[in-house]
Amino acid sequence: MKPPLPAVVYGTGLLLAFGAGWFFKPAASPDTAAALSPPSLPAKRSGPPMPQKPTNAKVASGPNWLEAASADVAAIRAARQQGLVNQVLIDKLTTVLDLPDKFRRLSSWQGLIVEMRPDDVSAVQSLFDQRNKEGRYGHGMEQLSFLQHWGMIDGAKAAVSASARENIQIVMSGWAQKNSKQALAWLDSEAPALIYRQSLTGIIDGLFEVDPAAAEALLLARSEDSRLQDNLAGAVANRQAREGFDSARRWFAGIASGNASAAFKRENLSAMVSMNDSDELHRKQMVLDLVVSYQDESWLPPNAGEIIGDHWGSTDPATGFQQIIGMPSPSAREAAAAALSRNWAAHDPQAMSVWLAGNRSHRSFDQAASALAKSLQKGDPEAAQAWANQIKDPDLRSRAMEPQPDDPFATRE
Repeated sequence: MKPPLPAVVYGTGLLLAFGAGWFFKPAASPDTAAALSPPSLPAKRSGPPMPQKPTNAKVASGPNWLEAASADVAAIRAARQQGLVNQVLIDKLTTVLDLPDKFRRLSSWQGLIVEMRPDDVSAVQSLFDQRNKEGRYGHGMEQLSFLQHWGMIDGAKAAVSASARENIQIVMSGWAQKNSKQALAWLDSEAPALIYRQSLTGIIDGLFEVDPAAAEALLLARSEDSRLQDNLAGAVANRQAREGFDSARRWFAGIASGNASAAFKRENLSAMVSMNDSDELHRKQMVLDLVVSYQDESWLPPNAGEIIGDHWGSTDPATGFQQIIGMPSPSAREAAAAALSRNWAAHDPQAMSVWLAGNRSHRSFDQAASALAKSLQKGDPEAAQAWANQIKDPDLRSRAMEPQPDDPFATRE
Protein backbone atom coordinates (compact mmCIF):
# COMPACT_ATOMS: atom_id res chain seq x y z
CA MET A 1 0.00 0.00 0.00
CA LYS A 2 1.31 3.42 -0.83
CA PRO A 3 2.21 5.69 2.11
CA PRO A 4 -0.20 8.56 2.86
CA LEU A 5 0.43 11.77 1.01
CA PRO A 6 1.51 14.86 2.80
CA ALA A 7 -1.40 17.31 3.43
CA VAL A 8 -0.42 20.31 1.47
CA VAL A 9 0.18 19.55 -1.71
CA TYR A 10 0.29 16.60 -0.82
CA GLY A 11 3.53 16.43 -2.71
CA THR A 12 5.75 19.25 -1.74
CA GLY A 13 6.76 18.61 1.79
CA LEU A 14 6.48 20.63 4.98
CA LEU A 15 9.06 23.32 4.09
CA LEU A 16 7.50 23.96 0.69
CA ALA A 17 4.04 24.02 2.19
CA PHE A 18 5.06 26.73 4.63
CA GLY A 19 7.15 28.63 2.10
CA ALA A 20 4.50 28.53 -0.63
CA GLY A 21 1.29 28.72 1.35
CA TRP A 22 0.15 29.67 4.80
CA PHE A 23 3.07 31.84 5.80
CA PHE A 24 3.26 33.74 2.51
CA LYS A 25 0.94 36.59 3.42
CA PRO A 26 1.22 40.22 2.32
CA ALA A 27 1.94 42.83 4.94
CA ALA A 28 -1.00 44.82 6.21
CA SER A 29 -1.32 48.17 4.46
CA PRO A 30 -1.51 51.43 6.45
CA ASP A 31 -5.18 51.75 5.47
CA THR A 32 -6.14 48.48 7.14
CA ALA A 33 -3.86 48.67 10.17
CA ALA A 34 -6.21 50.74 12.28
CA ALA A 35 -9.22 48.62 11.37
CA LEU A 36 -7.45 45.41 12.36
CA SER A 37 -6.01 46.76 15.62
CA PRO A 38 -7.69 45.48 18.81
CA PRO A 39 -9.71 48.03 20.82
CA SER A 40 -7.97 49.75 23.70
CA LEU A 41 -8.47 48.01 27.03
CA PRO A 42 -9.14 49.95 30.27
CA ALA A 43 -6.17 50.33 32.59
CA LYS A 44 -5.96 47.67 35.26
CA ARG A 45 -3.74 49.61 37.65
CA SER A 46 -3.45 53.12 38.94
CA GLY A 47 -0.30 55.19 39.08
CA PRO A 48 2.22 56.13 36.41
CA PRO A 49 2.43 54.01 33.24
CA MET A 50 4.88 51.14 33.13
CA PRO A 51 8.09 51.89 31.19
CA GLN A 52 8.09 50.41 27.68
CA LYS A 53 10.82 48.09 26.46
CA PRO A 54 12.94 49.90 23.82
CA THR A 55 12.60 48.66 20.25
CA ASN A 56 15.32 47.86 17.76
CA ALA A 57 16.38 51.06 16.04
CA LYS A 58 16.18 49.52 12.59
CA VAL A 59 12.62 48.30 13.05
CA ALA A 60 9.90 50.93 13.13
CA SER A 61 8.17 51.43 16.46
CA GLY A 62 4.50 52.06 17.03
CA PRO A 63 1.60 51.48 19.41
CA ASN A 64 1.02 48.01 17.97
CA TRP A 65 2.60 45.51 15.62
CA LEU A 66 0.43 46.40 12.63
CA GLU A 67 1.28 50.07 12.78
CA ALA A 68 4.97 49.27 13.22
CA ALA A 69 4.86 46.93 10.21
CA SER A 70 3.04 49.53 8.15
CA ALA A 71 5.65 52.11 9.07
CA ASP A 72 8.40 49.72 7.96
CA VAL A 73 6.72 49.20 4.60
CA ALA A 74 6.20 52.94 4.15
CA ALA A 75 9.88 53.60 4.86
CA ILE A 76 10.95 50.90 2.39
CA ARG A 77 8.73 52.24 -0.37
CA ALA A 78 9.89 55.80 0.21
CA ALA A 79 13.53 54.72 -0.24
CA ARG A 80 13.08 53.06 -3.62
CA GLN A 81 15.20 54.30 -6.49
CA GLN A 82 15.12 52.83 -9.96
CA GLY A 83 18.15 50.65 -10.69
CA LEU A 84 19.54 50.85 -7.14
CA VAL A 85 19.44 48.47 -4.20
CA ASN A 86 16.96 49.61 -1.58
CA GLN A 87 19.25 49.75 1.44
CA VAL A 88 16.37 50.43 3.83
CA LEU A 89 14.83 47.11 2.81
CA ILE A 90 18.15 45.30 3.24
CA ASP A 91 18.72 46.85 6.70
CA LYS A 92 15.28 45.85 7.91
CA LEU A 93 15.59 42.32 6.52
CA THR A 94 18.98 42.01 8.23
CA THR A 95 17.43 43.01 11.54
CA VAL A 96 14.60 40.53 11.07
CA LEU A 97 17.03 37.66 10.47
CA ASP A 98 18.59 38.42 13.86
CA LEU A 99 15.30 37.97 15.73
CA PRO A 100 15.59 34.93 18.05
CA ASP A 101 11.89 34.02 17.96
CA LYS A 102 11.49 31.94 14.79
CA PHE A 103 7.75 32.60 14.49
CA ARG A 104 8.08 36.35 14.85
CA ARG A 105 11.10 36.28 12.55
CA LEU A 106 9.23 34.45 9.80
CA SER A 107 6.08 36.55 10.02
CA SER A 108 8.12 39.77 9.98
CA TRP A 109 10.19 38.52 7.05
CA GLN A 110 7.06 37.64 5.09
CA GLY A 111 5.72 41.14 5.59
CA LEU A 112 8.87 42.72 4.19
CA ILE A 113 10.12 40.38 1.46
CA VAL A 114 7.11 41.18 -0.74
CA GLU A 115 8.63 44.67 -1.11
CA MET A 116 11.71 43.22 -2.83
CA ARG A 117 12.27 44.25 -6.46
CA PRO A 118 14.62 42.68 -9.02
CA ASP A 119 17.14 45.41 -8.12
CA ASP A 120 17.31 44.03 -4.57
CA VAL A 121 17.74 40.32 -5.30
CA SER A 122 21.54 40.15 -5.22
CA ALA A 123 21.72 42.02 -1.93
CA VAL A 124 19.16 39.71 -0.31
CA GLN A 125 21.07 36.68 -1.58
CA SER A 126 24.18 38.13 0.04
CA LEU A 127 22.42 38.19 3.42
CA PHE A 128 22.05 34.41 3.31
CA ASP A 129 25.51 33.83 1.82
CA GLN A 130 27.16 35.81 4.61
CA ARG A 131 25.29 33.93 7.32
CA ASN A 132 26.20 30.61 5.75
CA LYS A 133 29.87 31.59 5.71
CA GLU A 134 29.61 32.43 9.40
CA GLY A 135 27.89 29.13 10.17
CA ARG A 136 24.66 30.89 11.11
CA TYR A 137 22.06 28.55 9.69
CA GLY A 138 18.40 28.09 10.57
CA HIS A 139 16.88 30.53 8.07
CA GLY A 140 15.51 27.96 5.63
CA MET A 141 11.94 29.20 5.76
CA GLU A 142 12.99 32.78 5.12
CA GLN A 143 15.10 31.65 2.18
CA LEU A 144 12.20 29.70 0.71
CA SER A 145 9.94 32.74 0.86
CA PHE A 146 12.69 34.82 -0.78
CA LEU A 147 12.97 32.28 -3.61
CA GLN A 148 9.24 32.16 -4.10
CA HIS A 149 8.94 35.94 -4.26
CA TRP A 150 11.91 36.09 -6.61
CA GLY A 151 10.02 33.70 -8.87
CA MET A 152 7.03 36.06 -8.73
CA ILE A 153 8.93 39.20 -9.68
CA ASP A 154 11.54 37.82 -12.10
CA GLY A 155 10.74 34.19 -12.84
CA ALA A 156 13.03 33.68 -15.81
CA LYS A 157 16.18 34.87 -14.02
CA ALA A 158 15.25 33.08 -10.82
CA ALA A 159 14.71 29.82 -12.67
CA VAL A 160 18.07 29.81 -14.43
CA SER A 161 20.18 30.98 -11.50
CA ALA A 162 22.49 28.44 -9.90
CA SER A 163 21.19 29.07 -6.40
CA ALA A 164 17.55 28.87 -7.43
CA ARG A 165 18.14 25.65 -9.36
CA GLU A 166 18.64 23.83 -6.08
CA ASN A 167 15.16 25.02 -5.09
CA ILE A 168 13.54 25.14 -8.51
CA GLN A 169 10.21 23.85 -7.22
CA ILE A 170 9.59 26.83 -4.93
CA VAL A 171 10.82 29.30 -7.57
CA MET A 172 8.44 27.89 -10.16
CA SER A 173 5.63 27.96 -7.64
CA GLY A 174 6.09 31.69 -7.25
CA TRP A 175 6.36 32.23 -11.00
CA ALA A 176 3.19 30.23 -11.66
CA GLN A 177 1.24 32.26 -9.14
CA LYS A 178 2.20 35.41 -10.99
CA ASN A 179 2.20 34.20 -14.62
CA SER A 180 1.64 30.50 -15.21
CA LYS A 181 1.69 30.84 -19.00
CA GLN A 182 5.21 32.25 -18.96
CA ALA A 183 6.33 29.61 -16.47
CA LEU A 184 4.96 26.80 -18.65
CA ALA A 185 6.53 28.29 -21.78
CA TRP A 186 9.93 28.33 -20.07
CA LEU A 187 9.39 24.77 -18.84
CA ASP A 188 8.65 23.45 -22.31
CA SER A 189 11.35 25.37 -24.17
CA GLU A 190 14.24 26.03 -21.79
CA ALA A 191 14.05 23.87 -18.66
CA PRO A 192 16.90 21.34 -18.40
CA ALA A 193 15.67 17.77 -18.45
CA LEU A 194 17.09 17.08 -14.98
CA ILE A 195 14.81 19.64 -13.35
CA TYR A 196 11.75 19.22 -15.56
CA ARG A 197 9.83 17.13 -13.05
CA GLN A 198 10.51 19.46 -10.12
CA SER A 199 9.78 22.50 -12.24
CA LEU A 200 6.38 21.24 -13.32
CA THR A 201 5.60 20.21 -9.75
CA GLY A 202 6.34 23.78 -8.69
CA ILE A 203 4.06 25.19 -11.37
CA ILE A 204 1.28 22.88 -10.24
CA ASP A 205 1.86 23.87 -6.60
CA GLY A 206 1.64 27.54 -7.52
CA LEU A 207 -1.48 27.08 -9.61
CA PHE A 208 -3.22 25.24 -6.79
CA GLU A 209 -2.68 28.34 -4.66
CA VAL A 210 -4.38 30.73 -7.07
CA ASP A 211 -6.45 28.66 -9.53
CA PRO A 212 -7.11 25.04 -8.45
CA ALA A 213 -9.24 24.31 -11.52
CA ALA A 214 -6.37 25.32 -13.80
CA ALA A 215 -3.98 23.11 -11.82
CA GLU A 216 -6.29 20.13 -12.19
CA ALA A 217 -6.66 20.82 -15.91
CA LEU A 218 -2.88 20.98 -16.33
CA LEU A 219 -2.41 17.63 -14.59
CA LEU A 220 -5.16 16.08 -16.68
CA ALA A 221 -3.73 17.46 -19.93
CA ARG A 222 -0.24 16.08 -19.19
CA SER A 223 -1.26 12.88 -17.49
CA GLU A 224 0.25 10.71 -20.24
CA ASP A 225 3.74 12.06 -19.49
CA SER A 226 5.50 9.25 -17.62
CA ARG A 227 7.71 11.78 -15.82
CA LEU A 228 4.70 13.12 -13.97
CA GLN A 229 3.14 9.98 -12.52
CA ASP A 230 4.00 11.03 -8.96
CA ASN A 231 2.30 14.40 -9.49
CA LEU A 232 -1.04 13.22 -10.85
CA ALA A 233 -2.49 12.44 -7.42
CA GLY A 234 -2.11 16.11 -6.49
CA ALA A 235 -5.47 16.77 -8.17
CA VAL A 236 -7.61 14.77 -5.77
CA ALA A 237 -5.31 15.44 -2.80
CA ASN A 238 -5.70 19.19 -3.14
CA ARG A 239 -9.42 18.94 -3.78
CA GLN A 240 -9.96 16.88 -0.65
CA ALA A 241 -7.81 19.28 1.38
CA ARG A 242 -9.92 22.21 0.18
CA GLU A 243 -13.41 20.72 0.10
CA GLY A 244 -13.41 17.38 1.95
CA PHE A 245 -13.80 13.73 1.06
CA ASP A 246 -17.34 13.85 -0.34
CA SER A 247 -16.46 16.59 -2.80
CA ALA A 248 -13.30 14.76 -3.86
CA ARG A 249 -15.26 11.53 -4.30
CA ARG A 250 -17.87 13.22 -6.50
CA TRP A 251 -15.17 14.92 -8.56
CA PHE A 252 -13.40 11.61 -9.06
CA ALA A 253 -16.62 9.90 -10.13
CA GLY A 254 -16.78 12.35 -13.03
CA ILE A 255 -13.14 11.70 -13.89
CA ALA A 256 -13.59 7.92 -13.72
CA SER A 257 -16.46 7.97 -16.20
CA GLY A 258 -14.72 10.38 -18.56
CA ASN A 259 -11.85 10.25 -21.04
CA ALA A 260 -9.00 10.83 -18.59
CA SER A 261 -5.98 8.58 -18.96
CA ALA A 262 -5.81 5.34 -17.04
CA ALA A 263 -2.76 6.69 -15.19
CA PHE A 264 -4.67 9.77 -14.03
CA LYS A 265 -7.55 7.65 -12.74
CA ARG A 266 -5.27 5.09 -11.09
CA GLU A 267 -3.06 7.60 -9.28
CA ASN A 268 -5.92 9.72 -8.00
CA LEU A 269 -7.93 6.78 -6.70
CA SER A 270 -4.77 5.44 -5.07
CA ALA A 271 -4.30 8.80 -3.36
CA MET A 272 -7.86 8.80 -2.04
CA VAL A 273 -7.34 5.34 -0.57
CA SER A 274 -4.03 6.32 1.05
CA MET A 275 -5.40 9.53 2.53
CA ASN A 276 -8.50 7.96 4.03
CA ASP A 277 -7.50 4.41 4.97
CA SER A 278 -8.10 3.93 8.69
CA ASP A 279 -8.97 1.37 11.34
CA GLU A 280 -12.04 3.39 12.34
CA LEU A 281 -15.09 1.43 11.29
CA HIS A 282 -16.96 4.25 9.56
CA ARG A 283 -13.87 5.29 7.60
CA LYS A 284 -13.07 1.70 6.64
CA GLN A 285 -16.58 1.37 5.25
CA MET A 286 -16.27 4.69 3.46
CA VAL A 287 -13.09 3.61 1.67
CA LEU A 288 -14.45 0.13 0.96
CA ASP A 289 -17.57 1.58 -0.67
CA LEU A 290 -15.34 3.82 -2.76
CA VAL A 291 -13.06 1.11 -4.14
CA VAL A 292 -15.78 -1.52 -4.67
CA SER A 293 -17.50 0.83 -7.10
CA TYR A 294 -14.39 0.67 -9.31
CA GLN A 295 -13.32 -2.97 -8.82
CA ASP A 296 -14.19 -3.87 -12.40
CA GLU A 297 -11.89 -1.20 -13.86
CA SER A 298 -8.59 -2.18 -15.43
CA TRP A 299 -6.88 0.84 -13.83
CA LEU A 300 -7.77 -0.14 -10.24
CA PRO A 301 -4.62 0.51 -8.15
CA PRO A 302 -3.00 -2.13 -5.91
CA ASN A 303 -3.88 -0.40 -2.64
CA ALA A 304 -7.55 -0.46 -3.64
CA GLY A 305 -7.16 -4.19 -4.27
CA GLU A 306 -5.73 -4.58 -0.76
CA ILE A 307 -8.83 -2.95 0.72
CA ILE A 308 -11.09 -5.36 -1.16
CA GLY A 309 -9.00 -8.40 -0.26
CA ASP A 310 -8.78 -7.47 3.39
CA HIS A 311 -12.56 -7.08 3.52
CA TRP A 312 -13.16 -10.52 2.03
CA GLY A 313 -10.54 -12.06 4.31
CA SER A 314 -12.46 -10.97 7.39
CA THR A 315 -15.96 -11.76 6.07
CA ASP A 316 -16.16 -14.58 3.51
CA PRO A 317 -12.71 -15.64 2.27
CA ALA A 318 -13.82 -18.53 0.04
CA THR A 319 -16.32 -16.34 -1.82
CA GLY A 320 -13.74 -13.57 -1.87
CA PHE A 321 -11.24 -15.69 -3.79
CA GLN A 322 -13.86 -16.33 -6.46
CA GLN A 323 -14.71 -12.62 -6.68
CA ILE A 324 -11.08 -11.56 -6.92
CA ILE A 325 -10.44 -13.84 -9.90
CA GLY A 326 -12.67 -11.62 -12.02
CA MET A 327 -10.86 -8.36 -11.26
CA PRO A 328 -9.37 -7.07 -14.56
CA SER A 329 -6.46 -5.15 -13.01
CA PRO A 330 -3.55 -7.62 -12.58
CA SER A 331 -1.78 -5.56 -9.91
CA ALA A 332 -4.98 -4.98 -7.92
CA ARG A 333 -5.97 -8.65 -8.25
CA GLU A 334 -2.60 -9.80 -6.90
CA ALA A 335 -2.73 -7.31 -4.04
CA ALA A 336 -6.27 -8.39 -3.17
CA ALA A 337 -5.34 -12.07 -3.09
CA ALA A 338 -2.33 -11.35 -0.89
CA ALA A 339 -4.36 -9.25 1.57
CA LEU A 340 -7.17 -11.82 1.71
CA SER A 341 -4.65 -14.62 2.32
CA ARG A 342 -2.86 -12.77 5.12
CA ASN A 343 -6.10 -11.91 6.85
CA TRP A 344 -7.55 -15.42 6.62
CA ALA A 345 -4.31 -17.13 7.68
CA ALA A 346 -4.04 -14.85 10.72
CA HIS A 347 -7.61 -15.34 11.92
CA ASP A 348 -8.66 -18.87 10.91
CA PRO A 349 -5.75 -21.02 9.66
CA GLN A 350 -7.72 -24.24 10.15
CA ALA A 351 -10.54 -23.17 7.81
CA MET A 352 -7.98 -21.93 5.35
CA SER A 353 -6.21 -25.31 5.39
CA VAL A 354 -9.47 -27.07 4.55
CA TRP A 355 -10.11 -24.69 1.64
CA LEU A 356 -6.60 -25.09 0.29
CA ALA A 357 -6.83 -28.87 0.43
CA GLY A 358 -9.87 -28.75 -1.88
CA ASN A 359 -8.58 -26.02 -4.20
CA ARG A 360 -5.05 -27.02 -5.19
CA SER A 361 -5.61 -25.91 -8.77
CA HIS A 362 -7.10 -22.54 -7.81
CA ARG A 363 -5.47 -19.50 -9.37
CA SER A 364 -4.66 -18.09 -5.92
CA PHE A 365 -3.46 -21.33 -4.36
CA ASP A 366 0.23 -20.37 -4.26
CA GLN A 367 -0.51 -16.97 -2.76
CA ALA A 368 -2.77 -18.43 -0.11
CA ALA A 369 -0.47 -21.36 0.74
CA SER A 370 2.43 -18.96 1.13
CA ALA A 371 0.47 -16.80 3.58
CA LEU A 372 -0.60 -19.86 5.56
CA ALA A 373 2.95 -21.23 5.72
CA LYS A 374 4.24 -17.91 7.05
CA SER A 375 1.44 -17.79 9.61
CA LEU A 376 2.19 -21.32 10.87
CA GLN A 377 5.99 -21.02 11.01
CA LYS A 378 6.31 -20.49 14.76
CA GLY A 379 3.29 -22.38 16.02
CA ASP A 380 3.47 -25.43 13.76
CA PRO A 381 6.68 -25.42 11.67
CA GLU A 382 6.07 -28.91 10.26
CA ALA A 383 2.67 -27.90 8.86
CA ALA A 384 4.20 -24.69 7.56
CA GLN A 385 6.86 -26.62 5.68
CA ALA A 386 4.29 -29.04 4.31
CA TRP A 387 2.22 -26.23 2.82
CA ALA A 388 5.32 -24.45 1.51
CA ASN A 389 6.37 -27.63 -0.31
CA GLN A 390 3.09 -27.57 -2.27
CA ILE A 391 3.67 -24.06 -3.68
CA LYS A 392 4.39 -24.30 -7.40
CA ASP A 393 5.99 -20.87 -7.85
CA PRO A 394 9.67 -21.28 -6.84
CA ASP A 395 10.06 -17.71 -5.63
CA LEU A 396 6.95 -17.84 -3.47
CA ARG A 397 7.97 -21.27 -2.18
CA SER A 398 11.37 -19.97 -1.13
CA ARG A 399 10.00 -16.86 0.55
CA ALA A 400 7.25 -18.78 2.34
CA MET A 401 9.76 -20.26 4.80
CA GLU A 402 11.87 -17.16 5.37
CA PRO A 403 12.06 -16.31 9.09
CA GLN A 404 9.27 -13.97 10.10
CA PRO A 405 10.13 -10.98 12.32
CA ASP A 406 8.59 -10.81 15.75
CA ASP A 407 5.57 -8.53 16.08
CA PRO A 408 6.81 -5.64 18.27
CA PHE A 409 3.23 -5.05 19.42
CA ALA A 410 2.48 -8.66 20.33
CA THR A 411 1.51 -9.34 23.94
CA ARG A 412 4.17 -11.33 25.79
CA GLU A 413 3.52 -13.32 28.94
